[in-house]
Amino acid sequence: MKHRYAIGMSVLALTGCGSSDEHGPTTSGMAIQEMPETLSCKALCVHLDRRPNRIGEPITGTITWKGAPPGSFLNAYLSPTTDRVSRKPTVTGRYGALLVDPYPLKRPSGTIRFRWKGSGFWCAPTDYSMICDEPPPKGMYVFSAAVVDSDVSPMAVLQRRASSQPVASPNKLAGVRTTPFQLR
Repeated sequence: MKHRYAIGMSVLALTGCGSSDEHGPTTSGMAIQEMPETLSCKALCVHLDRRPNRIGEPITGTITWKGAPPGSFLNAYLSPTTDRVSRKPTVTGRYGALLVDPYPLKRPSGTIRFRWKGSGFWCAPTDYSMICDEPPPKGMYVFSAAVVDSDVSPMAVLQRRASSQPVASPNKLAGVRTTPFQLR
């Protein structure tokens, strides 16, 4: 049975950060659809339909996982490569988590199909976290996915780290990344 899971949270349409459709709000520009398992994978695999090369170009593909314990979640990221010496990102600007909330894995093994529209990252321009509809800057990137043990979003960890009740980062149970690609 195919079922579409829209990732997102409601924000004002005037911000340019989101919209809604019949499946629910989608603000990150990333939609997920469950698929029958067709790829063989040892733990976690990402397959891009094609390597993107232009800023703002959609990224589509599949993520397959096996052996995820109950209560696991999936998150996806677009991250710049890091300098080999300093280990600092090679670009500045928008990049990072692509999902507003980690996607709940309902089964120990499965496959999802995803489409990220080529823009939409976590940001906090007014100290209120949201997905801002901006493309990444030019540079070298990797697309990665991680299976984690809680539904705590990356932005929630950042927002509350200096508070009297900080939120613990989820533990990464499995992770995978693509080979680097250049966006121009």
